[in-house]
Order: sequence, then structure tokens, then C-alpha cells
Amino acid sequence: MDQLGNLRGTAISASTQAVRPHTEALPLTVSLLGPQVIVRNGNVLPAPAPQQRRVLALLATHPGEVVAREWISRGLWGSATLTQLRGLQVYVSNLRSALGKSAIDLVGNGYRLNIDPQGIDEVVFKDSLALGHMAMSQELFDDAIGLFTSGLSLWRGEPYDDLPHGEFIARRAGLLEAKHAAEDALLRARVELLRDVGGAEALVPRSAEVYAEQPRREGRMMLHLRCLMVAGRMADAAAIANEYRNRLRAEVGVEPGAGFSEFYSRLTRRDPALLPQAWGSSVNMPTYATPLLGRDRELDLAVNLLRGNSTRLLSVVGVSQVGTTRLAASIAEVFGLGLPGGVVWVGPESSDDAEAMLTAVATSVGVNGSLAEFRQRLPKTLGARRTLVVIDGATPGRLTAGLAVLLAAGPKVSILLTGTKPAGLASEQIITLHPFSAVAGSGPSPAAEFVMGCAAALGVPLPVETSVIEEQVAASTGLPADLEQVVIDLLSGPVES
Repeated sequence: MDQLGNLRGTAISASTQAVRPHTEALPLTVSLLGPQVIVRNGNVLPAPAPQQRRVLALLATHPGEVVAREWISRGLWGSATLTQLRGLQVYVSNLRSALGKSAIDLVGNGYRLNIDPQGIDEVVFKDSLALGHMAMSQELFDDAIGLFTSGLSLWRGEPYDDLPHGEFIARRAGLLEAKHAAEDALLRARVELLRDVGGAEALVPRSAEVYAEQPRREGRMMLHLRCLMVAGRMADAAAIANEYRNRLRAEVGVEPGAGFSEFYSRLTRRDPALLPQAWGSSVNMPTYATPLLGRDRELDLAVNLLRGNSTRLLSVVGVSQVGTTRLAASIAEVFGLGLPGGVVWVGPESSDDAEAMLTAVATSVGVNGSLAEFRQRLPKTLGARRTLVVIDGATPGRLTAGLAVLLAAGPKVSILLTGTKPAGLASEQIITLHPFSAVAGSGPSPAAEFVMGCAAALGVPLPVETSVIEEQVAASTGLPADLEQVVIDLLSGPVES
């Protein structure tokens, strides 16, 4: 599995609380991106005395590693005299009393803070931002938005604000620049996912706010102008560009560089290259009134396979009515919604013949002409931006030539097939769906859980015991349609056992 999927469970949101553990299961967490907060076994500890707080911050910069006493002393006082080292010993002793004796070990001539690195908000912050930038490079803009948002939510104020020495001045500056760069990238991800004028108009207030927070960051200004351009507000864009020029002259005494002049010239010409990557794309998929039930593991597996560049063709197969289309729609919603090329959905009416399938795909992405032109132009058009193509109800063997055309589009195109059998191509990954089992383990059986989930989605509690539900599902095929009928039967009247 690629790292983007793995981080979803570790990137932390603290946007609605002053303090929130980075990972609630961890015995010890330390928040450094703002006023220091220590959480032990889920409880927020009283703030240590200032020098103890500084010692903990210094140890937390190297979680799980031995940190030399002299380095800690220089971080506190700028030097490491014998008196200072003795004072440090007292501070560490007091910290061990507060955190627990096992929290800090004396190892040789140094100390080690015994903490999972994921318990340090700075570590999670940097990891989230690094993976967000990775997602940007792969055009996984929706993932990038989630990762940047999670990482930035950890920022609560000035980090290391009471450690005055040069190393920590530089560390603060580096963290602050990482924060600003992530905010820039977050805005860019949102701009690149704009598909129409309405979306652009809705984003303008946010892009204006982000630009106003750092008005000297030229990249933010350009993103805001692009947003205004696609919203059709060229007069506003011109006013902001003039204001930017005037402010540079007044505050710095310089004119904008050649890069800005070239950008603004392209903007006034409405250069198509400045349009968002998702502009004009669509997201086509079936919609359902109820959530996907009982297929979370298969959904996660499929999405993580498609996120990586190694899986170009994924088939979800199973017997008729087992729910392959329903799962494919959820995959498209979770994965395809955030792609710049969106989702191209080919239904069963066009999925049993290569020519019909290619025609449906070409029509969806605006490629016109003959079948020969489709074969020539589709790979280039599809390959220009990351896109998910779903072929629902595919007939094995009949689509091979058409799939070859789609695969020729390159790594930016992911193909998801559903059907009763796989396509049989060498590059194919396969997920097989089985009917829900009526065999109970330590809790309700998967089939009974599906029935109870259906009832919960309807907002109507089942008027029977779990044992009765198990009896009913045991007599069914385990297919979703049959289990939905079990729900109806259980809700429609008493069941004789």
C-alpha cells in the first residue's frame, strides 16, 4: 500500500479543540506547535515550570533518541558549565516525577525521551505536509487537501517560543515557512480541482482570505487571480494586480519581476494554460441514498491500489447482484472525485463491446470523430490529467482491444472494471466480492451486520433479537438484494421461529 493511504489514520485534526492528543491510544503526547501541552494516558497534565518545559521541548526534538546533556544545556543557556549541567539534572528529575519515571532515561552522557514519534505534533505536522506535497505531485488533489488540512490544524501558535538561541530561531523560521508553503499548496489544490464557474465563484472568498494573510507571497496572489479569472471577474483581478504593484513600490521600492509581468499578460489573454487542471471535467457515477455497507475493507484496498501508480487496471468481480456496481460507485466517490480528470463512467449498455466502450469514453471527454480517430486521440486526451475510467458490467474478452487503447494513455489513467469475471490481462489486479457470510464469530455475522446496517440507514430499529436476524440471514443467499428483503420482512411484521 502506498504511504498516502497509511497516513490517513495518523494525521491529526485539532481544529475544534485547544488540546487534542495526536493519537489517543498513545500513552504520552507532547504538543510543541504553540503553547506546550502534555497528555499522559488521555489526561492533560499541568504545565511544567518554564525550565522543565524547555528541557522537554529540547528532548522532544529527538524523540526516542539519546540527546547529549551538553547540547540540552546549550539550548537552555547557550553554554554547558558544571553548574548548569547539575541544574539540568534537577529539571530532568522533576520531569520524570511529572511524566513517570520510565518517560526519560539516562543513557551514558545524555537523556532519552521514551515517546512514539507520532506523539509529537511537530513530527505528525511534517509527515502530513510531506505526504501532501507527494499527493500534489501525483495529482491526487483531494488527498492533498486532506493531508494539508490535517497537518495545518496542528498549528496552534508560535513553536519553541521560549527557546531563544540561534538553532531554535532557525527551527521556528523553518517550521513557519513549511506552514506557509503548505497553505500555498492547499490553495493550489483547491484551485486545480475547480470544474466550473460556480465552483470558482464559491472559492473566491477563501482565495482572497489566504492571499490577504500573506500579501507578499506572489504565488498566492497568482492563485487568487486565476480563481477570479475562471469566475469571470477580470475587473477584480486587474484591481488586485495593480494593488500588488503599488504595494511593492511603496513597501519595498521595487517593481514586480518579469515572472509576474508574463503571468499577468497571460491572465489578461485568458490563456487556457491558466485554467484549473480539472476545468471542464465531470464526475459521473450512480448515486445511492444509503451508505456502502459491509465492504469497508474492499473499499480501502481498492482505493489504496488505485492511488499508487503500479495499478493501472483493477477488476472488481463476483456473482450477479453481489454488489460490484455499488462498490465501484463508492470507489469512484472516494478516489475519483478528487482527480482533475474526474470520473468517466461507462454503463452496461456500452461495456460489452470495445467500439461502444471507446465511443462512450470519447463522448464523455469531448473527443469527436470516427472510431479510428478515437483510437488515435483518446490516449493523448485522457493522459493529460489523472482520470478514473469505470467500466461497469464488463464482458470479458470483448473489451481487450478497447482496454489497450485506454492503457496507452499512460499512468495518469486508472481503469476500474466490474463484472462476473476479470478481463484476463497481465497487468490486472483483481478484488473478488463474495456474498455476505451468515457464520457468526465473536459478534454478529457479516450478513446480520448488513441487515442491521440497512435498518439503521432507514432510521428504523429492528423489532427482533439478533438471534432472530441470524436465523433469517442463514436462510438467505447472502446477496445484498436478498438481505435487503430480510430487512423488509423483519420490519413488516412478526417472524415465527
